[in-house]
Amino acid sequence: MKDVVMNLNQPIFARWQTKTAFAVWMAALVIGYLTLTGFSSTPGQSAEAIQQWAGSSVIESSSGKPLLIVAIHPKCMCSAATVTELEQVLLRCNGRVDVHALVLVPQASDESFKDSAVISRLQKLPSVDVHFDIGGNELRRLGLHTSGNVLLYSSTGRLLYNGGITYARGHEGDNLGESQVEDAILKGQTPQTDRPVFGCKL
Repeated sequence: MKDVVMNLNQPIFARWQTKTAFAVWMAALVIGYLTLTGFSSTPGQSAEAIQQWAGSSVIESSSGKPLLIVAIHPKCMCSAATVTELEQVLLRCNGRVDVHALVLVPQASDESFKDSAVISRLQKLPSVDVHFDIGGNELRRLGLHTSGNVLLYSSTGRLLYNGGITYARGHEGDNLGESQVEDAILKGQTPQTDRPVFGCKL
């Protein structure tokens, strides 16, 4: 009789194990999703930007056009999305902005910091000057802390925009920051507040 009872209970126990395992798996999926989305929408530290452009030891701008500076960490996975959106800005603005990319190269780093796919794409963009900032001294001097941060200055040196041009970490697509940069270049419009920047720490 005991054997009969145990055999009857075994399917019930097996179903309970299956349901429990499924519940644990679903909970892990939900937690992973929330963690991932929370991270992707968490901005980095915004730049303490210089309000009036006073020149740079690295960047020269004498074209009479607005000046756009973008900070890039070549090992940051979010940088590819920034380069994609930068390309869209350049297409729409059609040569009406002077663009410089400041690329972090840590001291004693290997050549992969200069030879990454992101850097290759940057160097192929028209009218973009790429500068390798060894040790990050110039990035710090300009108050830049996060990869993907864009600073836009008018032709007279006034800060027009400070923030990112992606809507989340590593995400491509039209977004408010990108639109504000384009409006500032083409129309001289200045946003009321700085925009968040999504990227890795420099």
